[in-house]
Amino acid sequence: EQELFNSVYNSNFVNLMKFQAERAHSFFHRAQELLSPLDRSGMFAAEIMGRIYSKILQKIETANFDVFNNSFKLSKFEKASAVIIS
Repeated sequence: EQELFNSVYNSNFVNLMKFQAERAHSFFHRAQELLSPLDRSGMFAAEIMGRIYSKILQKIETANFDVFNNSFKLSKFEKASAVIIS
């Protein structure tokens, strides 16, 4: 816990983040499975945000979870693609 407060980037942190990333992917996938086709129009914004957050998570994973030394965001094009794919 103290290492987290002190922004220590080490194998313990990476392993924790891998575990949390897998959980997040599972939640993203489960949300898609559970969303009824009848509810999709009312959840349009939430679906887009889910896609955006998923893409940001992919960038974090690509950087091996080095969140202490990097900033992660999507370009306008990447955000727009989340809307278009809808």
